[in-house]
Formats: sequence, C-alpha cells, structure tokens
Amino acid sequence: MRHELRFASAGLTACLLLAVACLVSAAPAAAADSSPDLTPAQVLELARVQANIARLGLRWHAAPNPIALLPREQWLALCGAPPVVTWEGPILPPAGKLSPVALDWRDHGGNWVTPVRNQGSCGSCWIFGSVAAFESHWMIASGVPDQLDLDFAEQHVLSCGVGIGGCGGGLVGDALDFIQDHGICDEACFPYQASDAVPCAAACPDIAERLHFLGEWDHVTFGNIDVATINAAVDEGPLVTTFDVHENFVWYDTGVYSAYGSPSTGEGHAVCIVGYDDELLAWLVKNSWGPHWGGLGGYFWIAYDSGCGFGAWTYQCLPPNNEPVLSEPTLEPSTGEVGQVFTWSVVYTDAEDDAPTTAAVTLCNPVSGIWANQPMNSADTTYADGALFTLSLALADTGTYRYRFNFMNEHEQVVRLPGPPLDHYEGPVVTPVIDQPPVLSDPACVPDPGPAGGTFSFTVVYSDPEGQWPSLSSRLSIWSPASGTWTDHVMTTDDPDCSDGSLYRCEVMLPEAGLYRHRYVFVNEALQYVTLPGEPGAYLEGPQVGGTSAAPAGSPSVTTALPPVPNPANPAVNLRWILARPGTVVYDLYDARGRLVCRLPLGEQPAGEGSVVWNGRDTRGRPVPSGVYLARLTVTGGGSPQYFVSKLNLVR
Repeated sequence: MRHELRFASAGLTACLLLAVACLVSAAPAAAADSSPDLTPAQVLELARVQANIARLGLRWHAAPNPIALLPREQWLALCGAPPVVTWEGPILPPAGKLSPVALDWRDHGGNWVTPVRNQGSCGSCWIFGSVAAFESHWMIASGVPDQLDLDFAEQHVLSCGVGIGGCGGGLVGDALDFIQDHGICDEACFPYQASDAVPCAAACPDIAERLHFLGEWDHVTFGNIDVATINAAVDEGPLVTTFDVHENFVWYDTGVYSAYGSPSTGEGHAVCIVGYDDELLAWLVKNSWGPHWGGLGGYFWIAYDSGCGFGAWTYQCLPPNNEPVLSEPTLEPSTGEVGQVFTWSVVYTDAEDDAPTTAAVTLCNPVSGIWANQPMNSADTTYADGALFTLSLALADTGTYRYRFNFMNEHEQVVRLPGPPLDHYEGPVVTPVIDQPPVLSDPACVPDPGPAGGTFSFTVVYSDPEGQWPSLSSRLSIWSPASGTWTDHVMTTDDPDCSDGSLYRCEVMLPEAGLYRHRYVFVNEALQYVTLPGEPGAYLEGPQVGGTSAAPAGSPSVTTALPPVPNPANPAVNLRWILARPGTVVYDLYDARGRLVCRLPLGEQPAGEGSVVWNGRDTRGRPVPSGVYLARLTVTGGGSPQYFVSKLNLVR
C-alpha cells in the first residue's frame, strides 16, 4: 500500500499531492444525435476558444459537446476539488528513441481497453480513471484481450469507500488503495447510480465471492512531468493521471489538446492514459464523460507540453508482490563453550528478486533476557532462486539462548521463522570454559652484544591453546642504562595461528652503550596476562651495547657524523657527515621510543664532507610532531658498517 499527502480542504493550496476533482456531467444519449442550440454566450465563448487556437497555432479543434453546452454555473459546479497546482517539466524524451515510438493499447495485439464509461453528474472521475486503468491491468495480467464485457463497479468504491471521497471529489491513491485492500466487484453486482448516498449494503448479496483485487500500485511521477518515464510505464499498461482543467478543455473535439491561452478553472480531473505518439508529442487518453464527448468517441489527445500539468501525478497498477520465503534454517553447533563461534544460516527467496532491507537473527541473551538483532549477510545478490544468509557470532554468556529469523524486503513485506512474531527456536546451549593460560617461550635478542646505534631484533614465541590472540597487548619493554627508564615497543607476527605458537618480533635501534634489560608482556582477548620472565618485576639481561663498531681494514678510518644544524630545527634540519673514504651512506631518523620515522638512503658518497636535508616528514610524507629525534648515520664501505647517532630537537 502506498500513502499520499492529502489536501485538507479546497482552501489548502500548498498541498503536495493532488486531490482530484471531476468535471463530469451526465450527457443524455440523445445529445449525440441532436445537440441543442448554443446560447449567445456560448457562441461567443466558442469563438473565443477558436480564435485563441488560431492565434497561438495550437494543434486541436474546438466544437460543441454536451459538457460545453451546460450553463457555465453547472459546469463550474461539477468541479469540486483542488487541481494540479504546481509541477516540474515537462522533460521531453530524448531524440532517437528506439521503438516503440507510438503505442495504442486499443490495438496492440488486441484491444486491452474497456469501453468508455460515463460517470454521470457525479464528480467521481478519481474512481473512473482508477478503475479504467485496473480493468486494462486485469486483462493484460490474464493475457486475454478484447474483454469488452469486463466492467468493474465504480459504485462499489463510491458507496463503500467510507471517508475517502465521493461525488465532490477524491484521491486516486485512495481509490487504488480501496481496490487493493477491499477488492472491487463487477458492475452487475453493484450498478452505477452516480450518487454517493447509495449505501454499501445495496450491493448484491454474494459480493464477497465476486471481488477482484489489485496487487500493488505505485507512483510513476510525483509532481514532475517526465515523458520518458511515463511512456516506459505505458509500455507495461494504461495509467491513471490527473491534470488542471482549463476553460477551453470542455470544447475539445479533435487534434492534440493544449491549454495555452486559456485560464484555469481551478479544478482538476482524473483520466486514463491508454497510449502515446512521440511524433505527435502527445498522449492518447480515455475520458469518463461517455462516448459522445468530443469527436474521438470519448478519447482525446493531449500534448506532452500541455500547459495544464497533465502527467505530473501519474499512477500505475502493478501485479501482486509475492511474499518472500525463509527456509532451511540451521544452527551449528547446537552446544558449545563460552567464546565459541556459532553459525546461523537460512535461505531467503523472493520471487520478484526484491532485496531484503532487514536480514537478522534476533537473539535473546540468557543472562539479561534482552532480545537484539544481529545482522546476517549473504554473498549472493540473486534472491529469486534463493540466497543463503549466514551469521557467525562468538557468544560470551552461559545458558540457553533463544533466537528467530527476521527479514523485511524493500516493499516492507516481513517474513519470520518460526512464524508468529513471538515464536522462537531454542539454542544454542553455551557452557562455561576454563581457558588455559597462554605461554611465552624462546626469547632471543640478536645481536648480543652489538654496537651503539645498531638495530637489535627481539623475538619471542606466543602460544595459546584456545587460539586467542594477544589483542590487548603484545609488547616488549626495554630498560635503558643511560636514562634508567622503561620504554614499550609493539611486537608483531606474520603467523595467523597462535594455537601452535606464533613468533613475535620487534626491531629496535639502541643508541647508547651499556647493559640493557628487557621483558615481554602479552594480554589476550580473554584478559589473560602472560609475562616473560614470569615473576613481577623480573627481567631478562641484555643486550650488551658497546661503542660504534671498529672499522676493519678498507673501511673509512676517520669517518664521523657532524652535529645537525640548526638544532633545534623548525622543521628542516641539515644532517652532515665526513667520510675518510668513499662509502654508502644511509640516514635513519627515530623517535624517542626508538621507532623508525624516516629513512634517507643516499647511496655511494665521495670522501669528504657531505650533507642532506631532512624536511621533518615521515616516510609517507606526513609532518612529524615536535620532540626529540635520533639521527643514525650508517656508513658501509668494504667492511662492517659504522654507526653514528646524533640527537636533535624538532620544534614546530
């Protein structure tokens, strides 16, 4: 069911959705054979209309008809509801459109349009336009054309649609809602009497067995005249639409009508679009004023650009949208321990291939008793043939859980397993588990001893029988003999399976000589701590860090790093060196915690003094914050590398 904004009264001109007024009067059958003479005022009005058509070069012809020959007061009295007051467009179709460029559902492999009806003196066009579109929709859905005796009862909606409108006007959406929710009987069951005073009980006794239901309906346009969109919908079947009625409309005879040059009556009308012609730039429309109105047997052509908002509010009858289905629900395992992963699965099928906007397992926690939705996911995006949705979830509380599946598609159709909203499945049963603590083993530091300013690799093996990751902490703490403080460093691993032991490593540059100390602290997702050494406050000795490496033969003998300038730097700093002999130079910048910030590989450099500018950015080009940094110069040239460490302050 769709919902429309409504006009509260004729005085609410700012309303967003049309409440359709009907301009219809009963035309006596004899009017087709012998029209009464025009009054002088009507002669003048017709002359005015014809002169306007000629002056503007419009494409239609005006002539007398039963509605136009009514006294003006009666004509205006038939117009009782607000018109289409604002719209956007028209947006005309692009040039070079592929076929069809024209369509007439009266001659489209058969006739799919029922005969023109006459709504009499009742302003019930909002019903007649809707029923006309529904009758064509019914034929198209059945695949059987030329059902000229198909006739649904407009009086059924007029008499039984309590509170939704009457002979004074109503909304197309309300008429379609009524047919969708309550159905509509045939004309023989409830003959049309052009009166909203006829009680609903006047229908035939077996009306309940003679109902026909509309599956769905939807807006084609919503305040905008998009010709291509409307015509694409007409390709699927006739539509109901509304427009603002201008004074000259009642004189329509033949041709392609447009309202330009004529004032609005301030009223609206609902009709049924049964075709279009892109060469004429016009729609073919079925009216409900009887077959003697106009010169086309009750039909008229109207321009895409009509000047009266035609098509701005257009509606389409749609086949019923089948309910989605859930099947084959499973839960694996049905019992397990706290922290174990449980997997729910269910197959979602939607015949119209409508995607679910909600797909969830609603799970009740056995401790809190609270139900909560847990979203399910599927790798399949084709739902007509069934898509497998799954949810994998680790459960943290003990007890017997309860669950149900809840899905809703884009048409707000809800499907649940098991059926009613409060039904549920039992399970899984979750029992407590006592985790065995993780273990740290095989610590190592390479090199030991090693040179000041060198990089030291620390490793340790982390094992957890339950395979729980040290997600809360995997750190190496190093005590510096120079500062007497402990500094934490993050250790990482490339091994995804910690149940059999994962090797964690961390590389740290140690700038100053002395005997360092270190320890390892890991905390897994179950908040289990493990340290190495195990006793509180204990630590491992090492590494022993000496001075810079002695230069072997062939290496520069008086190579050194010169002090950085300026120091403090803001932010660029000049890093300088002296080489006794040619050698390969690399400058590494570390923060105060020994983490590598930036590497400047300078390649082969000649003997003598050299320099490079560091711009205060890391390896990704991002500015680093103010603070103390260590600049390590590494020189290689025929022997072991030499390291020189300088301290600098970066101030921003």
